[in-house]
This record gives sequence, C-alpha cells and structure tokens, in this order.
Amino acid sequence: MKILNFNVGWYDVKTKLRKVVRSVFYLKITRFLVCLMVFLYLQFVFLTSRVRFIGFESSVDAVKDGRSVVFSFWHNRLLLLPFINNYLKKKSRTKFELMSLSSKHGDGQFVGTLAELFGFKNIAGSTRDGRKSSRGIDVSSMRGMIKSLRRGCSLGITPDGPKGPNQKINSQIIEMAKISRSCISPLSCSSSRFIEINSWDRLKIPLPFSKIVFFAGDLIDMSKKDNILFAEDSKGILEKVMNEAQEESENYIFTAGQ
Repeated sequence: MKILNFNVGWYDVKTKLRKVVRSVFYLKITRFLVCLMVFLYLQFVFLTSRVRFIGFESSVDAVKDGRSVVFSFWHNRLLLLPFINNYLKKKSRTKFELMSLSSKHGDGQFVGTLAELFGFKNIAGSTRDGRKSSRGIDVSSMRGMIKSLRRGCSLGITPDGPKGPNQKINSQIIEMAKISRSCISPLSCSSSRFIEINSWDRLKIPLPFSKIVFFAGDLIDMSKKDNILFAEDSKGILEKVMNEAQEESENYIFTAGQ
C-alpha cells in the first residue's frame, strides 16, 4: 500500500510560492515603487524634523577646492545620510557629485535605486567578498571609483556593509582614499525618535517630528603621510573615530536648544 506524503507536497508549494513572491518583489518596477515610497517617507521625516549639520566646514572647503571626500558612516545610519548630498551642494555652491556603492545582488539593488533617487551616482559593486561572484567588488568598479575620486567626485560608503560584522571595517576604503589622494570624513547621524530593526546592523529607521543631528569628525587628508591613518592599525583607528562621530551625533540630540 502506497502512503501519500502530504508534507513533501506542502513544502514544495511553499517553496514555489516563496520563489514567485521573491521574483515579483525583485522586478524592476516593484523595486522602483518600493524605493520611491521609502524616498518620500524619508523626505517627510526630514521636512518635519529639526535638523542640524555639525562639523562639515572642512568638508565644504575641500569640495570648494575641488578635492574628493570619502564620507564614511556605519550601515545602521544609512537611511538619513543621503541628505548630506543636497547639503554639501548648497553650502559649497559647486556641481558637487557624490557616488554610492551598492551590492549587485537583489537587496543591494534596492539600495542603489534609492541612492539614485537622492541624486547619487550609483556604482554596482560590494564592499564584501563572498562565495558568490555578485558579492565582491570587481576590479572595474574599483578602478571606476578611484578614477572618479581623482577627478573630484566624492564617495559615500558604509565600510561595514553589506553584511557586517556591525561597525567593523571590511572594505578597502582606506586604500582607495590613499591611491586617489582623497580626504576621509568620518561621520554619523542620529534621530531622537526611531525604530530599531532586528537586523545584523540594528538598522535605525527615523520617525517624523524628530530632532536629527548630522555630525562630521575631523577631516583626514590622505594626501599627507603624517595623518593618523598611515599608522599600522589604520582600520582600528578609523573605526574609533567613526564611533566617536556616532557618539557626538547622539550627544547633540540632548543638547539644550535642539
């Protein structure tokens, strides 16, 4: 007597359904609509909040002088950082151009589409080597970024992305800045009201009607070999100054008058 295995059948149905949902979710039109909603939501958050930019004077001066700046921030503060693009354009009164780096796989394409909506020049690559070819930054992308940095285009990058470990540098950010003789700006942003997602990076989703602070640490000029990142533990030092920028942005949230 043949025994029917209903569990196997139901498992197959769930697997196929999951594949269908995933394929629809990653359609180009779906990705654009999702990113457009996120873009509009973040614009609403920004417009309804009290916002301060602190410590960006040296970055503005560098942009005015035609220097390229690598803006380095942790992945869990990713959603608000695109607003530095318009801020620097306005303050520098130049044709400021900011690149972003996103992973080539499905989730990374959402980040890339959102970055383009904010006016970034997006480059499909990744800051993480992986088992799949789509998860490592390829040589052509690296060359393209260095070439753009050398002609004065700046870069916004999360050196712990796309998969962590959280707040640990796993990319070639320092090497890129050295080769292109760019400046590195360790920065962060904080919101007084947010939702924290249970993800690898504890992603912060800002809420409307908040106090928002963007804080940039001291600019590190990689064309000068006497700066702190030419030390042996350069990644550890950059992690430290990025964490300090994060602490400063959080401290300013509770400053009187904010």
